[in-house]
Amino acid sequence: MHTIRAANETLQYDSLCAITETVDGRFFIVYKNGVQISDTSKTKFRWYCFNTGLQPDWTNYCYDPFGNKFSFIAYNNNKLASLEFNKLTLLDINKRKSKNIFLTPPKPGSIKGNTDLKVDANGRAYFEYYGSVYRITDNDSIQLLWEISKNFSLRPLQKNGVQLLKRDMFHF
Repeated sequence: MHTIRAANETLQYDSLCAITETVDGRFFIVYKNGVQISDTSKTKFRWYCFNTGLQPDWTNYCYDPFGNKFSFIAYNNNKLASLEFNKLTLLDINKRKSKNIFLTPPKPGSIKGNTDLKVDANGRAYFEYYGSVYRITDNDSIQLLWEISKNFSLRPLQKNGVQLLKRDMFHF
C-alpha cells in the first residue's frame, strides 16, 4: 500500500482557486493561501505562501464555482489579476501581497459586456466593465481609459472639415 501526498507530490494542494498559463509556458496555480509557479518544463514548482484573497464558492454546484463573470490572467512581473463580478483582485507574487478593488456596481440599463481581463503585447492588463475600459497600472491601481456616456450618440466624424462617416451608414 502506498500513500500519495496531496496532488501527487507535485502540487501544494488538491483543491485550487484558479490556474493560468503564460506565453512562455509557465503555470500559475492559485490557492487561497498561496501561489505555485512552474518552470517552463512544468516539472518543478515554486511555492509562494501568502493570503491571496481568492476562495471558490464550493457550495455552488454549477459548472463554474466562481460564477459567470470570472476572469483570471497573469501579466507583467509575476502579477496575477482576477475579476469576479465587481471584485478585482490583484496578486503581486514577488511582494506576496493581495489587493482587492471593488468596482462601482453597474447602473440600471448599463451595457453588459464580457468583463474579461486581457493582456496586451507589452504585458499590460486591461478589462472591460459594463461599458468602461480600464488598465491595471504598475502601482496596482486602475486607470479609466474609456467609458460610454449615457447620452451616447453617433455624431459625424470629421477631419479638417471633411465628414468621414455619415449617420446613414449605420443601420440599427
